[in-house]
Amino acid sequence: MLRIKKLNPEIVSSTSGSSGTMPDGVVIECSERFQEEDTIFSSTIVNNGEDVSIAFIQPVIYEVELDHSPRDVRFFLNGYTSFSGTGSFNLEEVEIESYIHNQRQVHRNFHIPRQTEPGCLTSSLFGMLSFGGDSFLLVGFLKCSDYYTQVRTELSGNTLRIIAQIQFENLLLPANTKIKLPDIFVSSKTPIKAVTQY
Repeated sequence: MLRIKKLNPEIVSSTSGSSGTMPDGVVIECSERFQEEDTIFSSTIVNNGEDVSIAFIQPVIYEVELDHSPRDVRFFLNGYTSFSGTGSFNLEEVEIESYIHNQRQVHRNFHIPRQTEPGCLTSSLFGMLSFGGDSFLLVGFLKCSDYYTQVRTELSGNTLRIIAQIQFENLLLPANTKIKLPDIFVSSKTPIKAVTQY
Protein backbone atom coordinates (compact mmCIF):
# COMPACT_ATOMS: atom_id res chain seq x y z
CA MET A 1 0.00 0.00 0.00
CA LEU A 2 1.42 3.35 -1.07
CA ARG A 3 1.45 5.95 1.71
CA ILE A 4 1.23 9.53 0.51
CA LYS A 5 1.58 12.41 2.97
CA LYS A 6 0.46 15.96 2.16
CA LEU A 7 2.88 18.65 3.36
CA ASN A 8 2.30 22.34 4.10
CA PRO A 9 2.37 24.84 1.20
CA GLU A 10 5.65 26.68 0.53
CA ILE A 11 6.71 29.96 -1.07
CA VAL A 12 9.98 30.88 -2.74
CA SER A 13 10.32 34.60 -2.03
CA SER A 14 12.73 36.63 -4.11
CA THR A 15 12.50 39.41 -1.50
CA SER A 16 13.94 37.34 1.32
CA GLY A 17 15.69 34.78 -0.85
CA SER A 18 14.17 32.11 1.36
CA SER A 19 12.52 28.87 0.35
CA GLY A 20 10.10 26.86 2.41
CA THR A 21 9.24 29.54 4.96
CA MET A 22 6.45 32.03 4.48
CA PRO A 23 7.40 35.71 4.49
CA ASP A 24 5.97 37.51 7.53
CA GLY A 25 2.25 38.13 7.14
CA VAL A 26 1.85 35.89 4.07
CA VAL A 27 -0.36 32.80 4.21
CA ILE A 28 -1.78 30.36 1.71
CA GLU A 29 -5.38 29.46 2.47
CA CYS A 30 -6.13 26.03 1.00
CA SER A 31 -9.37 24.06 0.91
CA GLU A 32 -10.19 20.76 -0.71
CA ARG A 33 -13.29 19.21 -2.18
CA PHE A 34 -13.85 15.66 -3.33
CA GLN A 35 -15.37 14.34 -6.55
CA GLU A 36 -15.58 10.57 -6.23
CA GLU A 37 -11.94 9.43 -5.91
CA ASP A 38 -10.51 12.78 -7.06
CA THR A 39 -9.56 15.83 -5.02
CA ILE A 40 -9.57 19.47 -6.12
CA PHE A 41 -7.53 21.94 -4.07
CA SER A 42 -8.49 25.63 -4.11
CA SER A 43 -5.92 28.11 -2.79
CA THR A 44 -5.63 31.81 -2.14
CA ILE A 45 -2.46 33.69 -1.23
CA VAL A 46 -3.04 36.43 1.34
CA ASN A 47 -0.51 39.13 2.24
CA ASN A 48 -1.26 40.81 5.57
CA GLY A 49 2.34 42.01 5.91
CA GLU A 50 4.68 44.23 3.89
CA ASP A 51 5.06 44.23 0.10
CA VAL A 52 6.80 41.02 -0.96
CA SER A 53 8.16 39.74 -4.27
CA ILE A 54 7.23 36.12 -5.01
CA ALA A 55 9.20 33.82 -7.32
CA PHE A 56 7.19 30.58 -6.90
CA ILE A 57 4.24 29.34 -4.88
CA GLN A 58 3.88 25.64 -4.09
CA PRO A 59 0.32 25.18 -2.78
CA VAL A 60 0.29 21.37 -2.89
CA ILE A 61 3.25 19.18 -1.93
CA TYR A 62 3.09 15.42 -1.44
CA GLU A 63 5.75 13.17 0.05
CA VAL A 64 5.97 9.46 -0.70
CA GLU A 65 8.29 6.86 0.84
CA LEU A 66 9.15 4.50 -2.01
CA ASP A 67 9.22 0.83 -1.09
CA HIS A 68 11.02 -0.22 -4.27
CA SER A 69 13.68 1.05 -6.67
CA PRO A 70 13.21 4.54 -8.20
CA ARG A 71 13.87 2.82 -11.54
CA ASP A 72 10.44 1.16 -11.18
CA VAL A 73 8.64 4.52 -10.74
CA ARG A 74 7.74 6.34 -13.94
CA PHE A 75 6.82 10.01 -14.37
CA PHE A 76 4.93 11.09 -17.46
CA LEU A 77 5.85 14.69 -18.02
CA ASN A 78 4.17 17.18 -20.28
CA GLY A 79 6.58 19.35 -22.25
CA TYR A 80 6.86 23.13 -21.92
CA THR A 81 6.02 23.52 -25.62
CA SER A 82 5.12 21.16 -28.43
CA PHE A 83 8.86 20.99 -29.18
CA SER A 84 9.80 19.92 -25.66
CA GLY A 85 10.62 16.52 -24.24
CA THR A 86 7.19 15.14 -23.43
CA GLY A 87 7.54 11.53 -22.39
CA SER A 88 7.79 8.97 -19.63
CA PHE A 89 10.94 8.85 -17.48
CA ASN A 90 11.94 6.66 -14.59
CA LEU A 91 13.20 8.29 -11.40
CA GLU A 92 16.81 7.30 -12.06
CA GLU A 93 16.86 9.58 -15.12
CA VAL A 94 17.65 13.30 -15.32
CA GLU A 95 15.91 16.05 -17.28
CA ILE A 96 16.82 16.06 -20.93
CA GLU A 97 18.39 19.04 -22.67
CA SER A 98 18.41 19.93 -26.34
CA TYR A 99 21.76 19.31 -28.03
CA ILE A 100 21.12 22.27 -30.33
CA HIS A 101 21.99 25.33 -28.25
CA ASN A 102 19.87 27.88 -30.14
CA GLN A 103 16.82 25.57 -29.95
CA ARG A 104 16.78 25.54 -26.14
CA GLN A 105 14.74 28.74 -25.95
CA VAL A 106 11.77 26.94 -27.54
CA HIS A 107 12.37 23.75 -25.57
CA ARG A 108 12.70 25.16 -22.05
CA ASN A 109 11.17 27.65 -19.70
CA PHE A 110 14.30 29.58 -18.70
CA HIS A 111 12.70 30.77 -15.46
CA ILE A 112 13.01 27.15 -14.30
CA PRO A 113 16.60 25.97 -13.94
CA ARG A 114 17.19 22.56 -15.47
CA GLN A 115 17.29 19.99 -12.70
CA THR A 116 20.36 17.79 -13.02
CA GLU A 117 19.86 15.22 -10.25
CA PRO A 118 18.26 11.83 -11.00
CA GLY A 119 14.57 11.77 -10.10
CA CYS A 120 14.26 15.55 -10.23
CA LEU A 121 11.96 16.18 -13.19
CA THR A 122 9.73 19.08 -14.27
CA SER A 123 6.43 18.81 -16.13
CA SER A 124 4.25 21.65 -17.40
CA LEU A 125 0.57 21.89 -16.34
CA PHE A 126 0.28 18.30 -15.10
CA GLY A 127 2.27 15.17 -14.40
CA MET A 128 1.38 11.51 -13.88
CA LEU A 129 3.27 9.07 -11.68
CA SER A 130 3.12 5.29 -11.93
CA PHE A 131 4.46 3.54 -8.84
CA GLY A 132 4.19 0.05 -10.34
CA GLY A 133 1.24 -2.28 -9.97
CA ASP A 134 -2.05 -0.43 -9.46
CA SER A 135 -0.69 2.74 -7.80
CA PHE A 136 -0.91 5.98 -9.77
CA LEU A 137 -1.03 9.70 -9.01
CA LEU A 138 -1.98 12.52 -11.38
CA VAL A 139 -1.43 16.13 -10.26
CA GLY A 140 -2.49 18.93 -12.59
CA PHE A 141 -3.56 22.58 -12.66
CA LEU A 142 -7.01 23.69 -13.80
CA LYS A 143 -7.81 26.98 -15.57
CA CYS A 144 -4.29 28.39 -15.26
CA SER A 145 -4.17 30.83 -18.18
CA ASP A 146 -2.71 33.60 -15.99
CA TYR A 147 0.41 31.70 -14.84
CA TYR A 148 2.97 29.18 -15.96
CA THR A 149 2.59 26.11 -13.76
CA GLN A 150 4.69 23.03 -13.17
CA VAL A 151 4.48 19.67 -11.45
CA ARG A 152 7.93 18.67 -10.20
CA THR A 153 9.46 15.60 -8.63
CA GLU A 154 12.37 15.70 -6.19
CA LEU A 155 14.01 12.46 -5.11
CA SER A 156 16.21 12.15 -2.03
CA GLY A 157 17.11 8.56 -1.21
CA ASN A 158 13.76 6.75 -1.17
CA THR A 159 11.79 9.90 -0.33
CA LEU A 160 9.94 11.40 -3.28
CA ARG A 161 8.33 14.83 -3.24
CA ILE A 162 5.66 15.75 -5.78
CA ILE A 163 5.32 19.54 -5.97
CA ALA A 164 2.58 21.54 -7.69
CA GLN A 165 4.23 24.88 -8.42
CA ILE A 166 2.98 28.23 -9.74
CA GLN A 167 5.55 30.48 -11.40
CA PHE A 168 5.07 34.06 -10.18
CA GLU A 169 8.18 35.51 -11.88
CA ASN A 170 8.98 37.86 -8.99
CA LEU A 171 5.51 39.38 -9.00
CA LEU A 172 5.15 42.05 -6.33
CA LEU A 173 2.43 41.07 -3.88
CA PRO A 174 1.43 44.35 -2.21
CA ALA A 175 0.44 44.54 1.44
CA ASN A 176 -3.21 43.74 2.19
CA THR A 177 -3.64 41.81 -1.06
CA LYS A 178 -5.41 38.53 -1.75
CA ILE A 179 -4.98 36.53 -5.00
CA LYS A 180 -6.96 33.44 -6.00
CA LEU A 181 -4.63 30.74 -7.35
CA PRO A 182 -5.44 28.12 -10.02
CA ASP A 183 -7.16 25.00 -8.70
CA ILE A 184 -5.17 21.77 -8.54
CA PHE A 185 -6.64 18.40 -9.53
CA VAL A 186 -5.33 15.20 -7.91
CA SER A 187 -6.40 11.69 -8.88
CA SER A 188 -5.22 8.19 -8.09
CA LYS A 189 -7.33 6.53 -10.78
CA THR A 190 -5.77 4.52 -13.58
CA PRO A 191 -3.97 6.74 -16.11
CA ILE A 192 -6.68 6.68 -18.80
CA LYS A 193 -9.47 7.43 -16.33
CA ALA A 194 -7.43 10.11 -14.53
CA VAL A 195 -6.32 11.94 -17.68
CA THR A 196 -9.84 11.73 -19.14
CA GLN A 197 -11.31 13.22 -15.97
CA TYR A 198 -8.57 15.89 -15.85
